[in-house]
Parts: sequence; C-alpha cells; structure tokens
Amino acid sequence: VLIKDAKQLAEIFLPRMRDEKKESFWVVLLDGKNKIKDEMELAKGTVNEVSTYVREVLMTVLRGAAASFAIIHNHPSGNPEPSNNDLQLTRELVFAGQALKIKVQDHLIIGDDRYYSFAEQNQIKKFEKQWHRYIHTESDGG
Repeated sequence: VLIKDAKQLAEIFLPRMRDEKKESFWVVLLDGKNKIKDEMELAKGTVNEVSTYVREVLMTVLRGAAASFAIIHNHPSGNPEPSNNDLQLTRELVFAGQALKIKVQDHLIIGDDRYYSFAEQNQIKKFEKQWHRYIHTESDGG
C-alpha cells in the first residue's frame, strides 16, 4: 500500500483502533517510495496511556531497514488531541530521525471516527526546522 497522506493512514488504522478500550501504539515502516513495508504494534497500554520509548521505536525502524516511518496510537477517550507527552515523543522522534536520516512521516492519533495528524498540522515540519536551527547553531560554535 502506497501512503500519500494522513488520510490514507487513517483509513487503514481508524477502523482497527477507534473502538479499542486501551491505548495501543503502532509503528508503520515505509520504503523509499512510501509503500508500507511492515507494521507492528509496539505497545499496549492502559485506558489513558501507553509507554513508548524513542529508543524502541528507532530500533524497530532500523531493524526493518525503513526509509521512513509513521507512528500511530489511539486515545480510547475518543478525543484525538495530542497530550504534552504525545508532543514530546513526536519531537524526540523527529530529532532522532533527523540525526539518523530517517524521516518521520507522521504521528497519527486515532479517536472516535476522527484523527489528529502531526503532519497535517505541520508539527513534523516545525520540529524538523527546530532540529536544523539547533544543528546550525551548534556547528556555528554556540
């Protein structure tokens, strides 16, 4: 399956995840042409949280030799708005991905028949710009 945008990812994962009673965290590995190479559930959590670590996500992505990846999780409450933890995790993954030259295509949060896409909201681009500013500041001596 070729993934062009968040809507396509949502069409695959919304039906699977919207009725889950516990949070579930998935990683979707993509090849150089944005085709799904693999998808796996990395963690299952409680009613309102799932523990996911940047290291685990990136180890999975590297093992799968993915060119890029997307992460997806659900909010059983039905409200797909990102929490502070969701924002922090996404930022850390984008930074780590930038350092490893692996693009984070999206972080999708599934709610009741709706979703929040970090890519659609330009959050991924924003984090990539922060990373580049940081790198250029560091390499300029400070």
